Amino acid sequence: MDEFMRVLILTLTCFYLASCATGEAFKRLNVNKDAAQLYIYKTMGLGGEFPSANLVFINNQEMTTLLSGNYVVHTLPDGEHQIDIFKVNYFSNKKGNLIYSEKFNLEKGKVYFLKGSSIRLGLTKHMSIGGQDYRLVDKEKALNELPSMKLSNKA
Repeated sequence: MDEFMRVLILTLTCFYLASCATGEAFKRLNVNKDAAQLYIYKTMGLGGEFPSANLVFINNQEMTTLLSGNYVVHTLPDGEHQIDIFKVNYFSNKKGNLIYSEKFNLEKGKVYFLKGSSIRLGLTKHMSIGGQDYRLVDKEKALNELPSMKLSNKA
């Protein structure tokens, strides 16, 4: 397959994924006193990044396909949980490279926020090279960013 066709397919796939971001907008934080809650969200990159998708696994089980500009909430029992996030391979629609892996000891009644963002090593106005980064953020930062997110469908 020549380079033009690969770029065309990737571009069309990105536009399709962007059109899927039609979930409910974030309104308010709901705290569950009997379980831990993990909000995972992915911001759009600076400069109008093409939407991208990540597969979220919790304890080795696929939970969510998370698109740029979306969030998801997982209610989990307290204890240790393994969070793994993979890029989506656009050509096979399967799990790509691992981009984040961490074990968390979650406590019931607490809310955690895991933010994904693009790292742009932008070289020109029209082209950038970069990756993605996920990290825990504080409640204040998350509550400032979540209102611009749409709820993602769970797997």
